[in-house]
Amino acid sequence: MKCQLLKLAAALYAAGAAGAKTHEPVDQGHPVKNVIVMLKNQAVQIDEEGRTELKTYNKFKAWCDKSTKSLNEDIESERALISKTKNQAFGKDKNMEELGKQISSLDAEIKRQQESIQSTNDQRTEQADAFAKADEDFKMTLDALTQAIDSLKASSADATATSDAEVASAAGLLQLPLVLGELSENQISLLEGKPPKDMMETRDYSFKSGDIVNLLMDLKQDFTKKQKEASKVESEAITEHGFVVEDLDKALKASEASKKEKESVLADVKGEHAELKTKLESTEKAREENMKLLDDTNKDCNLKASEWSERKEKRYNEVKAIKAAIEVLDKVTGVRTEVPTTQAAGLLASGSKVQPRSTDPVSVAVQLLRERARQGRADSAALEGFASKIETEPETAKTGKDLSMSIEKQIWALKSEQEKEDKKHLWCETQIDKSNTSFIDKTELLNKTAAKLLEKEAKIQELKEEISAAETKVSELKKSMEEATEIRKTNKEENMAAIKDAKAAQEAVAKAIGVLSAFYEGVGGSAFLQTGSKDAPDTWSGSYSGVADPNADGGVLGLLNTVAEDMAAMEIDTKSQESADEAAYEEEMKDSKKEEAAAKTEIELKTEEKTRQEKESRNFRRTKAMTDRELETIKNFLSDLSYSCSQKAYTERKEARTQEITDLEDAQTAIEKAFGVNTGSVFLAPVSPTVH
Repeated sequence: MKCQLLKLAAALYAAGAAGAKTHEPVDQGHPVKNVIVMLKNQAVQIDEEGRTELKTYNKFKAWCDKSTKSLNEDIESERALISKTKNQAFGKDKNMEELGKQISSLDAEIKRQQESIQSTNDQRTEQADAFAKADEDFKMTLDALTQAIDSLKASSADATATSDAEVASAAGLLQLPLVLGELSENQISLLEGKPPKDMMETRDYSFKSGDIVNLLMDLKQDFTKKQKEASKVESEAITEHGFVVEDLDKALKASEASKKEKESVLADVKGEHAELKTKLESTEKAREENMKLLDDTNKDCNLKASEWSERKEKRYNEVKAIKAAIEVLDKVTGVRTEVPTTQAAGLLASGSKVQPRSTDPVSVAVQLLRERARQGRADSAALEGFASKIETEPETAKTGKDLSMSIEKQIWALKSEQEKEDKKHLWCETQIDKSNTSFIDKTELLNKTAAKLLEKEAKIQELKEEISAAETKVSELKKSMEEATEIRKTNKEENMAAIKDAKAAQEAVAKAIGVLSAFYEGVGGSAFLQTGSKDAPDTWSGSYSGVADPNADGGVLGLLNTVAEDMAAMEIDTKSQESADEAAYEEEMKDSKKEEAAAKTEIELKTEEKTRQEKESRNFRRTKAMTDRELETIKNFLSDLSYSCSQKAYTERKEARTQEITDLEDAQTAIEKAFGVNTGSVFLAPVSPTVH
């Protein structure tokens, strides 16, 4: 504002100085002198008009430079904005394309998940139907077996051979698929009342109802067990199905939520793309208009430059002609004059068996018994007693038979001990195998649980960090919006003050123009009034044809109009800036609030997810602790088994006991040979089970 007022003051001073010039008075003496004076005055007028036009042209040229520069800057700014807007629109196109692909992918995933849930439910239904049918077959078979058993027991309580009715009743069971599938050929023959294939040639064979009843009771027990196992499998399948469907449903909901979110984002991106398209069209239109205006301005400026050159040259020639005329006239009058010039910037070891040294049977037996007694075994005293008895008692068959039977009792006792230890060892092996299998299973469960627990804890930490980041973002967005609001308030106040100043200046300049216009019109100086164009300052009209009005002058009103135009432009620019600032502020607030809402939604969803993950983590911790306790129990049990079920001790004891039995059998053989007796085996020794 102060700068514009200084310009106005300078213009008024220049106008006053110009008005103070005077022309040379006309000499009333020699006529030639009067002509020379007139020519000099005309030359001065030409110089004054030239200076005035130079000021006007310089003002017009300055306007041309300013206008072309402003238009070029606007065009370049619009070109950059068009390029930026196209890039932004291209980016939005890519965003929409990518979001479209992601939504299509989610649609396919949702369809696949829905089909997976349906397929899982269909499979469960098929399994349930198959179980129901199998269970019904079990019930029907068990009922038939129960009826057949009861019938056979009732009808053959005092009989030994089955009647035809009983055979028919048992044979009827062969119509049941489950029963038929469990029987061998001999068992089928038994139920049909036929002798087994391996007894087909035995004529005195008779069917025993007890055999059939036992067979049917075994079948019933087997089917009852299978039915319970099938029910257990079905129960486990139902539970597993519930877990699977729950996981699939969670995944489906997550996909649907993701799709909804991306569709929302896509709608926003489409809206932004439409805004960019509208902005691009308006900017391209403005650029085309500015380019046309620049072309028109260049044409006008070039034309005016050409006219100025022509007018300057004509004025120069005019002054040159006047100078020549004065020189000619001066020759007559002797008067000298100068024409003014114009101036235009990340166990027990068994002893070795000693061969008897004597060939006498009695001596051999005594020697063998005493050798075994000297080995320090548990039965050494008994063996020594046998040897002493052979030596002291007469060699009769009764003595030999008594000794042989005593040894037989010893052998039977040893075999009985071995049978008990074999059973215990078999039990140990079974328990160790079961415990080892359980240990492996529990260890695998522990490892899986620990891995799941680590995975949950990592997910919880990740969610905590993401929630913290989102909360920080919300805080920063709030702070940013508060700062933006404060800046907007300050800028608005400044813009309002500037608009107020511009209006006040325009009013003052309008008053000044009114005063000056009235003055010039009052003195008849209409030729001095310059009401320049709004876009370009006035210059001359038409081509230069010499001095037309000696009193022509100007520049002040044009400058005042320029000041008024600058103030009006300042008002318009400030209002435009205020509108742009307000629109940018509203857009920034809209985007920030949208980001804030998205961040808050993210916090809410991830907090819910964190709570769910923490609950699952606690469940895994409980499972891990329980599995740890179970493993410790298994370890302690295995430790106890390793102490009481030593394989080495068992093997050593078994080998020593086997050797002891062998030695006793050798002694028994020697005694029987020495006394000539053969008692045979009077005890039914137990048969040791096969130990693997």
